[in-house]
Amino acid sequence: RFVLDYLTEEVLTRQPQPLVQFLLETSVLERLSGPLCDAVTGRDDSQRLLEQIERANLFLVPLDDQRRWWRYHQLFADLLQARLKQADPERVTELHRAAAGWCERHELGDDAIRHALAAEDPEGAARLIERHLEEQILRRSEGATLARWLAALPAEVVRSRPRLCFGRALTALLRGRADEAESLLDAVERAADSAGEEPYEPSVGRAASILANLPAVTAVGRADLARLRGDPEREAAFARQALAHMTEQDGMQLGSFARYHLAMADWLAGRLDEAERG
Repeated sequence: RFVLDYLTEEVLTRQPQPLVQFLLETSVLERLSGPLCDAVTGRDDSQRLLEQIERANLFLVPLDDQRRWWRYHQLFADLLQARLKQADPERVTELHRAAAGWCERHELGDDAIRHALAAEDPEGAARLIERHLEEQILRRSEGATLARWLAALPAEVVRSRPRLCFGRALTALLRGRADEAESLLDAVERAADSAGEEPYEPSVGRAASILANLPAVTAVGRADLARLRGDPEREAAFARQALAHMTEQDGMQLGSFARYHLAMADWLAGRLDEAERG
């Protein structure tokens, strides 16, 4: 309480009002840069202000030697956010929406998604998560990040978008939750039927994508579920189904998963020579 009183009375009240407004509006950002703050506040001098704030020792911590990124001390940021929310809650939503747009344009997916969620825009956040889904799965193997993103969305939003639903099914498979995964794979197919041919642009490119071909990747998911349950015959059947759904546009990635399940099914069934050839 004493620290908060000090921050309010001894720091903020002694600053010029334009600077206080800048502090309040940029407090929604976990990391601050001049261009990002310009986009959020509508100013064109944020870099100068950030340097001024640092020189004044206003609880601004540099994150690099070039003074391009900063963050506020967490207690100070909490105070600023509380005051901003109390004074102008609608402005908070506007600031988060502007931050989400800037972060999306600059390929800062995690920040963009966090701001979209804070702006109470679950559909926008879902679109961003879908865009970055395969990058998390294939290139970064950040299952925890993916699970956190999906958990932040309303369940009905996830189940209405087949690729997000598959992302949740995949996390269930990785955790060995067979019944949950089966329910989610069923939901993938229902969502795909109702969503129709919704455009999808994989962030990893079409050749590396596994989610561009929903019927094939869903069959791969069911093959993995059969493996989890120790059913090699169903695993092989779904793997063959996945290969049958593949087209010339699909790259090696999705096909390799299907062939892996064929080999694994042979191995589980004791057909070791076939498994080795697969």
